[in-house]
Amino acid sequence: MAAAAADFPIGSTVKVTCGGIETVGEVTSCRGPSAKGHMITVKSTDGDPASHFVSIFNIAKVSIEVLERSSKKPTPVSSLPRVNMGKLNTRARQTVEQKVADSRKASGGVLRDGQLVCDRLNESGFNCTWFDKDIVVLDSVRIKQPYKAENVVPEPRARCSDEFANRIRKIVGEVSVVA
Repeated sequence: MAAAAADFPIGSTVKVTCGGIETVGEVTSCRGPSAKGHMITVKSTDGDPASHFVSIFNIAKVSIEVLERSSKKPTPVSSLPRVNMGKLNTRARQTVEQKVADSRKASGGVLRDGQLVCDRLNESGFNCTWFDKDIVVLDSVRIKQPYKAENVVPEPRARCSDEFANRIRKIVGEVSVVA
């Protein structure tokens, strides 16, 4: 069952059997001649030639059969696409900020219905913020609990048209029906 990593050079096509499930793919990575782990890529079933599934196997725990031994040299690291670390860091920071904001809402006593209304308004392009347990839309309209269309009121100091308030009432009413 266990074999040396050198038996499966990068680029070889292998069939891996693990727990009765067979996976056929190309060896794309290993950690060295004495390594236990190999990574293989399998072409995606969605028909996209650029899309692949990646599986990592401990070769000590699986059965591997070499279908085609590679004679080509492995792809040099310099030819692989670069990872945009700035974009990854931004995405991670935004995810953390969103989770923190969600936890604040939950600890602030925001009801599920209110969160649904706020999410729908944000999806519709209206910038919503929370003021205590009220939703404030574009600093012009306030939605008070229980977050129904009749609880949409223009802010006293804002110049809010009736048309805008009615648009917000319509969206809140649609969410209230769904919830």
